[in-house]
Amino acid sequence: MAALEITPDTLLRTGKTLGLFFEDFAVRDLSVCAMANDATLKHYRDSNGLECDAVMIRSDGKWGLIEAKLGSDEGVAEGAAHLNLLSKKIDTSLLGEPSFKMIVASNGPCQRRNDGIYVVPN
Repeated sequence: MAALEITPDTLLRTGKTLGLFFEDFAVRDLSVCAMANDATLKHYRDSNGLECDAVMIRSDGKWGLIEAKLGSDEGVAEGAAHLNLLSKKIDTSLLGEPSFKMIVASNGPCQRRNDGIYVVPN
C-alpha cells in the first residue's frame, strides 16, 4: 500500500479497494497455513466468471472452498451464498464433495453457520 501511496483515509473511502487488500492478505495467510499442513492453495475461476478466492487441497485429496470477506453480516451472507452456489456447480465426480467451506472474515467470532460454513476471523 505504501508503494501505491494509499493512505488509511483512502482505504476507508474506497471499500472495494480495502476489500481487495484484505483478500490478498487473507490468501497470503492461507498459503502459509497450507504449506504448514501439507496442502496447496489454488484460485478457481470458470469460463462463466464464477470464482473462489482460494481452494485448499490437502495431500490426502480432501479439499475446501474459501472466500475472504470484510466482516459485515452482509459480506458474510454474500460469501456463504457464493460458496453454496459454487459447490453446487462443481463436478464432484472426481474429487468428491468439499471437506469444508469457509469464510475468512475481518472480524467477529469463530462460528459454524447453520449451512455448515465456517466463519473464521483473520
